[in-house]
Amino acid sequence: MNAFKSPASRLANLFQRSRDAWKAKALERQQRLRAAEVKIRDLEHSRAQWKARALKAERARTGAEEAAAPADDEPADEPPHLALSPPVGHHYSVMVMQLTMRLYLHAGLGSRGVARVLNLFGASLPVAAPAHTTVLNWVYRCGLAILNRQPQWRTDWIYVADHTIALGASKCLVILGIPVSALAQSGYSPCHGGAALT
Repeated sequence: MNAFKSPASRLANLFQRSRDAWKAKALERQQRLRAAEVKIRDLEHSRAQWKARALKAERARTGAEEAAAPADDEPADEPPHLALSPPVGHHYSVMVMQLTMRLYLHAGLGSRGVARVLNLFGASLPVAAPAHTTVLNWVYRCGLAILNRQPQWRTDWIYVADHTIALGASKCLVILGIPVSALAQSGYSPCHGGAALT
């Protein structure tokens, strides 16, 4: 208090008014925040209701269109508009994802090779070709989905475990399982398709 030249009673009144003004501002901010939270909650509730109504109307419209459309002899795997539209949260279409995975898994191309091939065919694709890191991310997701699958319950599994040390700083442990009956059918020379990741 010695640093101030004003009397102590005047300083006490000044500090009390300052504290009261701060409390009033804090209370006003709290009330505005609460009003905003209530408004957001109401808007989210309203949005959910309108979204449900829109989806219901869309289902009714597509149901009416399907009933009016003539039946084709060969049903398509996926409607063309769905194959070209990206899934929720993705940039690339389902068609591009399927083509990428087929090139990587069945054609024996690496992630950079897949990206180069898709760049070559870029004029005929609806979107730009994915980068090699995107290809790797899709392969990792596919592998994770396979690993998270519940394996078939059998008592005659034969397991083969192997690990790599050639992946840079990372190591990979793979455990393959094959039933004894499938091993006998393959002539004791199983292929990758006959084994399952466990």
